[in-house]
Amino acid sequence: MFSYFISAVVCAYCISGVSSGDLPAIINVTATPSSFMMVLDREVEVHCKLAVNGSGLRSVISLILSKTAPNDTDNLFSEIASITEYDRDTVAVRNNSMGAEATGQVMPGHDAFISLKWTYPNSSVAGKFKCEAFGVDRYGHPVTNSGVVVVEEKTVDIPTALDKVKQLNKQVDEAAKYKELSGILLKNCHGGADVFSEIQTFNGHCYLLNDPTKVSSAAAQTVCQGYGGYIAEVNDSEEYHFIQHMLTDKFGSTDTWTHLGATDVGHEGSWTYLTSGSPVTFEDWGPSTSKSSNYNCMYLHLQGGKWQMEDGGCKEATHAVLCEMEV
Repeated sequence: MFSYFISAVVCAYCISGVSSGDLPAIINVTATPSSFMMVLDREVEVHCKLAVNGSGLRSVISLILSKTAPNDTDNLFSEIASITEYDRDTVAVRNNSMGAEATGQVMPGHDAFISLKWTYPNSSVAGKFKCEAFGVDRYGHPVTNSGVVVVEEKTVDIPTALDKVKQLNKQVDEAAKYKELSGILLKNCHGGADVFSEIQTFNGHCYLLNDPTKVSSAAAQTVCQGYGGYIAEVNDSEEYHFIQHMLTDKFGSTDTWTHLGATDVGHEGSWTYLTSGSPVTFEDWGPSTSKSSNYNCMYLHLQGGKWQMEDGGCKEATHAVLCEMEV
C-alpha cells in the first residue's frame, strides 16, 4: 500500500491506497467554487468521484464525506454524509444543519460519487472536506482512498458587492429581453393554429403538424419558413420518440407519410439536414426503405404499427408537413 499527492485547481490533495500489482484507485474531490461570499454567491458544491474502470478496484463499498469546522487548524473531521453499495443512490446525511442537497451513487460497474450542494451558503459551509472511499481489489484485499478539498469564505467588500449588483441588473435585463422574445415566438407558434391542426412543444422547440396535403418537399420547407421554422429535423432518440408519439396521437394507425427535413440529393446514401446542411446525427430506417437514387427526401412512415424513417420522392405528393421552430 502506498499514497501520493495529486495537485488540482480546486482539489487540495488526493491520496490513494492500492494493493500490490494493481493500478492506483484515484479519488477526485472538488469544490465549485472553492471560495464564496455570503449572500453574493448562489451555490457551492463539493463533489467526490471515484472512477472504477482502470482503478484496480473490484468494487466500491462506500463513500464517506466529512468536514472540519470553519477556521479549524487541528484537522478534526466530523462525518456529514455517506453512501454505500446497499443504498446505491440514496445518501445518508448525518448533519444537514447547513441545508445541503445531497446526491450520490455506488453501483457495480459504475463510477461512484457523492455530492453536497448548498444554495446561498452561509459561514458554516467553509472548512476542509474529506472524502473517503472503501472497497476491495481483485484479490479481495481492502483498499482505502481519501481526498481533501478546502472551501473558503471570502469577506464581502463594497466594490465587490457593487460589481455583483451590476451583474444581477444585467441578468435581469437579459431575462426581460428573453421573456419578450419568447412571448413573440410562442405567439407565432400558436398563431399557426389556423393552418396546423396539431401543435406541441418539446425541449424548447415548437412542432406544428398539419393534415396531409399535396405539397413538394421544397414547398413544405417554404411553409415552415413562413412561421419562422423549418421542416422538423430529428437530432437524437429523445426527439425521435417525441415525434413518433405526436404522429400517433394525430394519425393513429392511419398510413400517413410525414415530411422530415433531410435529403441525400447529390450525395447518395449520405443524409444531411435541409436547413443546416450538416450530416444527419440520428437515423432509424424502416424495412420499406428503398435506398434508391430516385428517392432523395426523408419521411416518417407507419410500418408494422411503428413510425420509422423512409426515403421517398421530393416531388409534389400528398404528405403531412411537420414544422419545427425554436421557442
